[in-house]
Amino acid sequence: VVVTACRTAERAVSAPAAISVRPATVFAERGSVTAANALRGVTGVYVQEYTEGAFPIVRMRGAGDAGILQNTDVLILIDGIPQVNVNGQSYYEQVPLEGVERIEVVRGPTSALYGRNGIGGAVNVITREAPSTFSASADLSGGSFATGRTRLTAGGPLAGQAVRAFGAFTAETSSGWRDGGDRLLIDGFGRLDADLG
Repeated sequence: VVVTACRTAERAVSAPAAISVRPATVFAERGSVTAANALRGVTGVYVQEYTEGAFPIVRMRGAGDAGILQNTDVLILIDGIPQVNVNGQSYYEQVPLEGVERIEVVRGPTSALYGRNGIGGAVNVITREAPSTFSASADLSGGSFATGRTRLTAGGPLAGQAVRAFGAFTAETSSGWRDGGDRLLIDGFGRLDADLG
């Protein structure tokens, strides 16, 4: 398996860090909905959700939010680019899993590579490449507490094979199990791949 979680492409067995790779096939098998859900069961990773799953906190090897409800010690990257806000917080619900090819988890300090947020480790979300032929999918599901989920994907060539696009959209609503627990989660992701020759 070739990974990029150490900022360079290398074989997982040669990487100088403890790395786990979660391919998209595992997401489907486990019924994962978000990137935080997909991390459940990874060795050394603990996922805790607040406000009925609307704000996941990820901890690695004891490093986490220190009780202040902020993801500041475990960094999330999308295709190797750090995703933090002005307060240094990372959010795990930015990319619909339909747009993810795999998730690479680097356990242990990565601050030398990625900066201050990599104290406990890093989660690198690798997105799907745009397909070379047109494809689309739709999925509707529901559950208790008036939960409803819509997932849409579409992608294909725009100008021959030189330019390809891919998009994914997810919307989820739930009334929650207590007052004030209503939830609306909307995620979108788009990717444009171009071969400039």
